[in-house]
Amino acid sequence: MFATARNADMSTLDVAAGAIRRDETVGIVLLLAFAGGYIDAYTWIIHGVMANAQTANLWDGRQLG
Repeated sequence: MFATARNADMSTLDVAAGAIRRDETVGIVLLLAFAGGYIDAYTWIIHGVMANAQTANLWDGRQLG
């Protein structure tokens, strides 16, 4: 009975995640977007392919083709 009343007030996801601050998430989103764009631009300019077509060749120095 106690667990049912407790779950009615808060979901377990809310308890586990805690409060998420908007100012923190905006910074993280911008950082990830910049990093993804940088990797796309780098692989397009250096290798001539989009990053989603690139495999481990970017990391170990080999080129496609």
